[in-house]
Amino acid sequence: MSKSRSIVRFLGLAFVLVLLAVSLSSAGAQDGKVLVTGLNMVAGDPDNGMDPSLSSTVQAIQVIEHLYVGLSRLDEETVAVESGLATWTVSEDGLTYTFSILPEISWVRWNGTEVEQVTDEAGNVRYVTAGDFAYGIMRTLNPETASDYAYVLAPVIAGGVEYNGGEGAMEDVGVTVVDDSTLEITTVDTAGFNINILGLWMANAQPAWAIEEFGDTWVEAENRQSYGPFVMSEWNHDADITIVRNPFWAGTDNIPVPALDAVVFRLIDDTAQFAEYQAGTMQAATTPSSEIDRIKADAALNEQYYAGFESCSIYYGFNVEKEPFTNANIRLAFSLAIDRESLMNDVTRDGRLPARFFTRPGVVAGPTVETNPDLGVSLDVEGAQAALAVGVTELGLASADELPGITLQFGDTEYNGLIAQAVQQMWVENLGIEVSLQPLETTTYYDVQQEDAAQIHRAGWCYDYPDANSYLYDVFRTGASANYPNFSNEEFDAIVDEARTLSDPAERLAMYVRAEQILVEEVAAIAPIYWHTTRQIVSADVVRTFSQIGFERYENWDLQ
Repeated sequence: MSKSRSIVRFLGLAFVLVLLAVSLSSAGAQDGKVLVTGLNMVAGDPDNGMDPSLSSTVQAIQVIEHLYVGLSRLDEETVAVESGLATWTVSEDGLTYTFSILPEISWVRWNGTEVEQVTDEAGNVRYVTAGDFAYGIMRTLNPETASDYAYVLAPVIAGGVEYNGGEGAMEDVGVTVVDDSTLEITTVDTAGFNINILGLWMANAQPAWAIEEFGDTWVEAENRQSYGPFVMSEWNHDADITIVRNPFWAGTDNIPVPALDAVVFRLIDDTAQFAEYQAGTMQAATTPSSEIDRIKADAALNEQYYAGFESCSIYYGFNVEKEPFTNANIRLAFSLAIDRESLMNDVTRDGRLPARFFTRPGVVAGPTVETNPDLGVSLDVEGAQAALAVGVTELGLASADELPGITLQFGDTEYNGLIAQAVQQMWVENLGIEVSLQPLETTTYYDVQQEDAAQIHRAGWCYDYPDANSYLYDVFRTGASANYPNFSNEEFDAIVDEARTLSDPAERLAMYVRAEQILVEEVAAIAPIYWHTTRQIVSADVVRTFSQIGFERYENWDLQ
């Protein structure tokens, strides 16, 4: 960045803060409380303009969750389901949810100077209605929207799968607007996590009038209309996003009036975040793995460092439609040849946990290493070599030397490259096979995987709600949009289809254990690598909560 551009950017931010002090003080805000933090981006903006119907990445959801509020939500520390913008009752058969929308929650926008309420053609304030939620849900399910996350929402709502698949009518979907404050949703089954899914971002209320007026550009800061505790005031593409306190948000039992006047998200990677944190220009940052040892050795930095639970599970997927990974024994050999303990303890040394199966431990009905010590895969050189020999024979080859060239693709970050190089060497030492590494630009990496995943590809998943269904059904059921390895297994599908409908956690756990055995041991469609942990450093003048749900709720943060 040039010096002149830096000065312009600095003056622009200063001007915004002056405007904040003027416009928000009239609403009783405490002036000057601006938190500068980061969205862990290597390059580019959060996906799909942070459109609730279209977005799927953690970075996009982090922003969306502050601009909109779902029917239900998760407490970020207890992970308990709580009311969002509605309270609800459930019918005796457990299939119909009746939501009562909180009254007089106004739609708002940033007008270039301050936050203002949105009005209709007659000058009346627009309040969030049941119809706005119905519109958001149906927009996500509409096949023309092409929402990546429709496949999570559709199986929950009666008629949702048929409509989203282009084989059913809109009027047959179980979403009914009773009146402005009452919404009825009829579900397919009585799964306990249905209320979680109905509260996810893709089911948020959306402003039909703004989307119709502005089209794809409705997500820009100057056009965006929202209703949550914060409002987007600025979006400098590929650089930063600013959200400001919504003075018309009166607070609810679960969602307070923010103490912060604004949050500025810098769109930079963790190395750049840490550098800015040390320079005093950011108060909260993600820490790069390469700095963990130094942080722990520095008493002052270590006091500001936090490592905790994060819901993400990282794996290497094998595209089962590409040779030689059409063969299950070849896939298993490559998985068994990976020393995950060494990767986490000797290579990265950053507190992330070696993964033996896919589901991140700590969720409802999910296995743990303690409850299921024999589940999954770990380093087994002899087993890997035996599986390789069988696979080579099954492919009709004389030796492993006749295998086609193999490529591992991954998003081009320092951390991903560090792990890929270590695993590459393990495959040489344990299998005698050379694998080429192909880093790709992170801005396009996941689009590439979704369209045509490489023979081996790095991928990951963070839960949307704390249940094993969010991992095994939502990711690896046949046809799921995040199923990059093209894994398909009838027994697996039957298990996850049934397990989602049951209420007994022990019965569900047994079924998900069997599903994991199929996925990582028998079919071996993936090689689990590690389970995430958070790595944050936060200034001592920040009063914060400690999120367990994969993103922060900054309405609960403050600056001293």
